[in-house]
Amino acid sequence: MSHIKGYSVGDIEAKAAFTSEIEVEGLPSLQDVVNFQEIHRQTMDTRPGMYLKYLPHRYEPVNGELRSGGAYLFDTHENASDYWDWTANVFEPEAGVKFWNLPLFKASKRFVWDVIGATNFAPVDTHAVGRFQRWSYDGANIEEQLRRVFPDLKKWAKNQGAAAFWPGFKSIPRNPHMDP
Repeated sequence: MSHIKGYSVGDIEAKAAFTSEIEVEGLPSLQDVVNFQEIHRQTMDTRPGMYLKYLPHRYEPVNGELRSGGAYLFDTHENASDYWDWTANVFEPEAGVKFWNLPLFKASKRFVWDVIGATNFAPVDTHAVGRFQRWSYDGANIEEQLRRVFPDLKKWAKNQGAAAFWPGFKSIPRNPHMDP
């Protein structure tokens, strides 16, 4: 049983997500990046409607570059979109410097997703991000198709040992210049 207040095993009332994929500038230590995130977490985690966030890190096996990012689950699409806007256009961790323009970031991609369903299969204090992946789909009616297969995908994810599962789709880019 989870010892983290406010989180339980089972379905989550979430309708949207915000994700970011970040190329980190230079080769800072992982501890330096974690310290950076901890400082900004105190402001960024207080945004309306945020339920949960994951901050995965990995080193590229070929060139050793550090990749980071985030996956944030929100109660509504509006709150996820507002978070995108706030991080891009309002939040200035350093005077006159918007968040995504900080020197630590070489490049970033950011997305707002409609979430079909969200579930914690295990207590949140046991979660670790092992996989975050996005695919392309060029067929019609993505929402309808995803809703149709969601029950089977959810069972498959649970049987594979996933701690959580929240598939989503993005039918319209938030910003074509920063969100391909």
